[in-house]
Amino acid sequence: GECQGELPEYVAQFNGQSNYVEMSQIPSGILGGNAKTVVAWIYPTSYSGESGIVVIGPNGGGSAGQSFRFVMNSAGQLGLDVSYGIAYTSLVAPLNKWSFVAATYYNGNYLVYLQSTAQSLSLPVQDLVQGYIYIGFNFINNFYFSGSIANVQIYNTSLTAQQIQQLYQEGIEDRPLP
Repeated sequence: GECQGELPEYVAQFNGQSNYVEMSQIPSGILGGNAKTVVAWIYPTSYSGESGIVVIGPNGGGSAGQSFRFVMNSAGQLGLDVSYGIAYTSLVAPLNKWSFVAATYYNGNYLVYLQSTAQSLSLPVQDLVQGYIYIGFNFINNFYFSGSIANVQIYNTSLTAQQIQQLYQEGIEDRPLP
């Protein structure tokens, strides 16, 4: 599961100041209160603010519960922000090293993973509305990711711990689950 220097076919590099990836249409399967999972491989080069790994929701924030923001704070802790409800784990993504990260949501339950270790978070129920997907950017307070992000996968289901473990063990070049 550890990245041993191999890289996937596509890696996005972020300068922590201005660049990010934006997709203007959220797939309908992850809208509303539907289950969802976001996975990625990240290589942070510095920590700052509430930098976005993968942020899903209306541009500008929306109302409480209308977004799903997978973020990392200035101490490197992974967390989730669902519009005015933010919580961080004690899981810290190390600097200058590839790490597998994942966040799941199902029926009011949130889990965040680093490598294959999970922690649950207590947050308000979210109800995604039409909007955007950002990679490397959190539109709340304009926090940018510094480093590289690879192999982002978004599922319209809450993957099980075994499925998350499988993706981690397959490594940075893993393919999405069927």
